[in-house]
Formats: sequence, structure tokens, C-alpha cells
Amino acid sequence: MSTWMTDITLKVRDYIEKLYSACSKQFTSGENWLVSPMNLHMLLVITLMGSVDGSRNEMLNALGYSENIGNATINAAFKQKIYNDLAVLITSMEIAVANALFVAKNNIINPNYTEQVSKSYSAFLTKTLDDKEPALIADEVNNFVEKETRSFIKKVIDANTTCTDMGIMLINAIYLETILEEQFDLKETKDGIFHISGNKTIIIPFMKKRGKFLMRHCNSLDYNAIRINCTQDLSVVIAVPSKILGLENINKKLQENGGNAYLNKLLGSEAYDWTEVELSLPRFEIESNVDMKEVLKRMGIKAAFIGSKDFSKICTETKNISSVHHKAVLKINEVGRNPSSTRGSDRSVVFTVDKPFFIAVLSPKNDPLFMGNVHVPKDPGKPNFEEKNYMTFGELAKKAYYTEQPMTE
Repeated sequence: MSTWMTDITLKVRDYIEKLYSACSKQFTSGENWLVSPMNLHMLLVITLMGSVDGSRNEMLNALGYSENIGNATINAAFKQKIYNDLAVLITSMEIAVANALFVAKNNIINPNYTEQVSKSYSAFLTKTLDDKEPALIADEVNNFVEKETRSFIKKVIDANTTCTDMGIMLINAIYLETILEEQFDLKETKDGIFHISGNKTIIIPFMKKRGKFLMRHCNSLDYNAIRINCTQDLSVVIAVPSKILGLENINKKLQENGGNAYLNKLLGSEAYDWTEVELSLPRFEIESNVDMKEVLKRMGIKAAFIGSKDFSKICTETKNISSVHHKAVLKINEVGRNPSSTRGSDRSVVFTVDKPFFIAVLSPKNDPLFMGNVHVPKDPGKPNFEEKNYMTFGELAKKAYYTEQPMTE
């Protein structure tokens, strides 16, 4: 691997740590939140391609890149990280993605920018909206998202949150239903108690399985973590604090200097050991729909949201980004590629996910495709075990993110 690629690969973790820290500060205690770091990274890279001066430098810094790096180099790094490394992997899952850049009516998007983006990113829309009325803008954006995500996500914005004086609107939506390596036996799923706080609980179905899992205990942050295979390549990481309100303390530690090391150990597999486990996990869906503007400001991206000429390469009239709508939906249920099997022993360690927890869905390189906090899990209902037409992650990446055409500076 070349020096610049090695450097960029390492910097991606810095970006992920910044993003997690900013999100855990931005969202209120007890609030579910979920982000897709790689999907958001792609959106920022595409916006970066049309930026200059202060906004560009701040975005480069937030993403972990040096200020003198060119678009072609960043593009090649993204392809290596998202496309090439995953192209050979067979990953069963139900996934849908929608990404777009909208500008207000009567604005003109630079055709050179559109051409540059379309050469590199196959399913990214750049469009001037047809209307000025907030309700009509919301309808047009939501219709696009619903179509692109095959109706898995139907609404990202509403008229009340649509600016009448709209600048550049960035839309980023992703849905994932994980397909585990091995099914949970539906007959073993029983209602159980989940502790939201010290004095509040809910009843939710808990899936159960005995078997060998990668597991670790972290003394300094006081949590237990487990890795659940989604086919042979992706994995779900869940970290459960010992105390009901312990997730807030974990987040505070991850925000401190040195938090990156804690996060790397949580996401990396090196600190985990194979353990006989009796796992009890809620069947749940988590959904998060937010304007990421304040999160990105916490990451140091500020000039992009004030009046400037930093995005004149994108369009003629708009001088700033007005909103960054990011919606992520993750569903985890009993569905698996292979039938359930009974393993384990009487000496199995009991691992019960019955209090607010950290979650991440990891690529084979342990980069988080999703990460967030689950405080109140929502039951999506019994799953449909019908066979689906799954695509490889490489096919997904090519369809949703990247074309193979070369790019020049």
C-alpha cells in the first residue's frame, strides 16, 4: 500500500472518532441516535469536490486529510476504502441508499461539477428544485428518497424544517436490515424487560442464542462487548455498560483526549476473545433523522454554513450549505443466512442486552458502516424469512456510491 493510502486509511479513524464525539455531545441523554460514518463521509467528499478556501480546508481537516491533497487522490482513497476492499465480499443484507445535493429554484448548478460528480459517483443526484414553496420542496425531496430507497425510507424532511431561503441542501439516507451469519430461533424469542432508566422499563422481544462469540470486558469504561457475525465478513458490535445509565459515562470517556484509543479497542477485534456465551438480545429497529449541521460544526466545519463564495464551483447563486439531512435506519432481527444451531455449555457466560447500549455495524476492516446509541429499542415485528435477491457489498458499493471512471484534478 502506498504511503498516501496508508496515511488516509489511518486518518479515517480520526474522522470516525471526531464524528462519534460530536454526535454524543450533540444528542441529549436518553436519546436514540444513529449515523452512517462512511455514507456521510461520501457526502462530504462530494461536497468537498466543489469547495474552495476556508470551507474546503475545514472539511479536509474534519475528514483527516491534509490541505494540499487533490480531489483525485481523495477519490482514489474513497474507492479503495469503500469499493475495492469490499468488492469480493458476499454480504447478505437488505440495504437501500439515497444521496443528493439540491439547490433552490432559479439557481444553476455548474455543469462541470455535475460531470465531475457523475463520473465518480454513480447514484448521486445534483438537482435544482422545481419549486420555492417549502411544502412542495419537501414533497420533491421525500419522493426522491422514497424512490431511491425502494420505500424503506419515505420521509427525510418536512415543510416546517425546510428553509424558505434555501442554500445548498445535502440529503443522505441509508437503510440496513442486517442478515446474521446464523439465525436466531424464532421459537426462542420471548418478551423481556429492558431498563430505559433507573425507574423506567419497557417490554420488548428478546432473541436468544447459545454459542461461541467474540467478547471482551473493559474495566476502565466498565462495559462488556460482543461481536455478532453478519455472514462471514460483516459484524455487529454491541457494548453494554454494567450500570443502567453507564452509556453516558462511556461517551464521556470517548470524548476525552485519548478517546480514539478506547474507540479503536471497541471496534477492533484484537481485544476480543472467543467465549461460550448465552446471548439475550432485543429484536429492534433504530431510526435517526437529523440535520447534521450542528454536529459538523462541532467537528470544525463552520465556514460552509455562513455566507461565502466557497461553493461557487457548485452553483451560481448559492454561497453556503443550509442543511445536511442525514437519516439512518438499522434493523436487527432473527434472520440469518444459515439455520440456527444449538451450541454452548452449562458454563456459558450470560450476556444480556437489557439496558442502553452502544452499537456499530462493522466492515471486514472494522470501519463502522453504522454507529450509535440505543436507549429505547423499538420492536420491528416478526421478520420475513422469505429468500431475497441479495447483492454483494461490492455490487452495492458500485451501484450506490462509485463508478469506475477515472478522475482528474
